Amino acid sequence: MLINGKTVDLNCPATFYEDRFTHGTFFAHLAQAIRHAVATPSSRQMHSASIVTQSGDQFGWAEISLLHDHLHNDAATSAAKTDAARNRAGRNDAGENDAGQSGRGR
Repeated sequence: MLINGKTVDLNCPATFYEDRFTHGTFFAHLAQAIRHAVATPSSRQMHSASIVTQSGDQFGWAEISLLHDHLHNDAATSAAKTDAARNRAGRNDAGENDAGQSGRGR
């Protein structure tokens, strides 16, 4: 995924920092850190919160929100593709070809 002209690896280990004074929370994948950050109650969300990857990339709230939107959109697209594949498989199991025509009675 490209963010601000930079390739972002969502599988890279990352640490979420609520603010610059607390210890961070480590996550095995950047995607997990992003989901955790946006799930933080708004009363605890600090403008200074950030996510830092093992490779040294740092993301503030603007980038975290953008990355979360990408994750959310990718998940919705994947779910739609999965549903479509299941629907096609269901038709094929019922004796229909991909065009929706029945193979029975010919």
